Amino acid sequence: MANTNLMRRSRTRGFNLIEVLVAVFILACMALMFAAVVPSSLRSIRTANYYNLAAIVAQRKLDQLMDPSIGYSNLTVATLTGEDAAVYPGGRVISRNVAPADACSWVDPAGVQSGVAPTSSTYAKKNYSLTGYFTTLDGLRRYKDNGTPACRELLTKNAFPGDSDVEGKIVIEGWQGKTSSVSDSSLLKATVTITWRTSGQGKSSYTTSTLIPKSSIL
Repeated sequence: MANTNLMRRSRTRGFNLIEVLVAVFILACMALMFAAVVPSSLRSIRTANYYNLAAIVAQRKLDQLMDPSIGYSNLTVATLTGEDAAVYPGGRVISRNVAPADACSWVDPAGVQSGVAPTSSTYAKKNYSLTGYFTTLDGLRRYKDNGTPACRELLTKNAFPGDSDVEGKIVIEGWQGKTSSVSDSSLLKATVTITWRTSGQGKSSYTTSTLIPKSSIL
């Protein structure tokens, strides 16, 4: 009888130990799953925030381009940088190509255009193209990493993450329109692209476009 009771107690203690081990195993698996999911969720939230910021900045640039005070006839490098109009001193829409203030300062490439540009009395031709940048102008990027700790520290204060891939870009091109000449472009297509790269990930970008008619200034 005594032996029987001892065997029962032994079995009970062994069974409880197995239960504890199984419970610990399940908790460990859940912890591992949680550890794997949380970083991914945080990255998704951060990426969504960057896209929202990019959308806001891009729409603001389109609103500037659609402003009646600029209009179809002024969609040129000289006007958008403020170089031939006192109304936009220092460049209101795209950056001028100026010397960097110091070794850490980022400078946008100069705006370029080709083809026949619009004027107040004539249409742009369909071969017209303009490319400009507003990265530093809109505060998307103020510093670059030149390999020194001081520049890297400043780089972390940029509005967008990443390295020199971060940029704000505008492309304006002639678009098909109804005019007396097949080479005329009564519509100009403006495309704004924000590009950035976060640590450990590839490039991301947000692009939006609009059409600007000559009638916007008539």
